[in-house]
Amino acid sequence: MLAIIARHAESLNNRGDVQHPDTDLSETGWQQTQRLARRLASLTIRAVYSSPYRRALQTALPVAAAHDLPVRLRGELCEAHIGTTLDLASFQLPDAAALQREFTRAVPDPDAPDAAAWPPLIESIEQVVARQRALIAHLRARWTDESDLVVLIGHGLPVARFIETWLLDAPGPAFRFIMVNAAINCLRDVGGVRSLLCLNECSHLVDLPPPHGGVFTPTGAFRTEPPKWYW
Repeated sequence: MLAIIARHAESLNNRGDVQHPDTDLSETGWQQTQRLARRLASLTIRAVYSSPYRRALQTALPVAAAHDLPVRLRGELCEAHIGTTLDLASFQLPDAAALQREFTRAVPDPDAPDAAAWPPLIESIEQVVARQRALIAHLRARWTDESDLVVLIGHGLPVARFIETWLLDAPGPAFRFIMVNAAINCLRDVGGVRSLLCLNECSHLVDLPPPHGGVFTPTGAFRTEPPKWYW
């Protein structure tokens, strides 16, 4: 199988316009979603999965709509609020039913309805890794053909840990990946041989404003100026 996983497009929080755990996309973020959907439009996608946070859902919906697919909600893709300065005391993430009323294409994953039980807001890095491992195990059991392609939209830290966990059977070093908004990361599993085919492929974004703290090179690569790391 193949898995394309992406960090959500740029949010208002990323832009520095608001400080809230569950923000909408910025104007640039909305443009990024359209570019991402067009980039993936010619592929045969079997399923689209998303975190239940607004910025992730708003990124996943155009991809799913282009293929007439639902967006399958998965708690494992939720944001990880490790080291956050945001006020979480009064925050509660909407449940799956509320999200489906607002985003009609969003549904609890029919293959695993219990995946719509969101993880706690405060977790350890070990818990974040464990939920990525559980999601990957589900995907490998569900999509067994070499040609099966799924798309997942999450957040910087969980996406980085998903990539690491895809490649490693046992917990290993926490690789520091710069997860660029709406960039493509492609992973493959053929006969148990797991590969990373591309990391932060950004050619569909090069003429849009770059993320804060960096620039796109002419080839579509992202370079930090100065370095800024995203877990």
